[in-house]
Amino acid sequence: PYVFMVDERKLNNRKVPLSWEEILDEKYEKSIAVAHAEDDINEIVLLYIYKNYGKSGIEALARNINTPMGNVEMAKAAGGNQSNEIAIYIMPYFFAKAIPKKEYLEIIWPEEGGFLCPLYVMVKKERKSYLNQLVNYLYSYELGQALANKHFPHVNKNVNNSVPNDGKLQWLGWDYIHEKNIVTRVREIEEIFYEEWKKGGN
Repeated sequence: PYVFMVDERKLNNRKVPLSWEEILDEKYEKSIAVAHAEDDINEIVLLYIYKNYGKSGIEALARNINTPMGNVEMAKAAGGNQSNEIAIYIMPYFFAKAIPKKEYLEIIWPEEGGFLCPLYVMVKKERKSYLNQLVNYLYSYELGQALANKHFPHVNKNVNNSVPNDGKLQWLGWDYIHEKNIVTRVREIEEIFYEEWKKGGN
């Protein structure tokens, strides 16, 4: 799940954002980092923002995004003393929890829920005889709890995921994923994002 890591030192009297809708506010302009390279923005975050807030949401996010950073780079920046304007880091819960605790850093589990980024497994046809074993292992309590202990929530109902906000998550939904070619949709959203982001001199 994607959550916020907030550096309260950089908020400059702005309130701590508690929701995805709030981080689209113009008061956070140039104050947000999300995993992306110069020409490759995080498509998970884009898909959810577009589904929930449309084109205007993507444009607002683009105006609020600062410099490109990867997940590891964001984790280092949030835990360090770099002089930048970034107050809010959008990152997987695992990376947020991996950052050393500091009094000025706060993990925010968004009110609407963390953006769920599912992991999947592809199995070669000639290996299908192992499929039941594989599925049983992937959905097992033992693996699930081991992952949850490392801040990767698991779907096994007996696993204690120990996540805030009752573990509320957002899921795009299979209908949304299948109603249009997902690669085409991502490219269309990226076009909106980069057109707006480059207006800010990025």
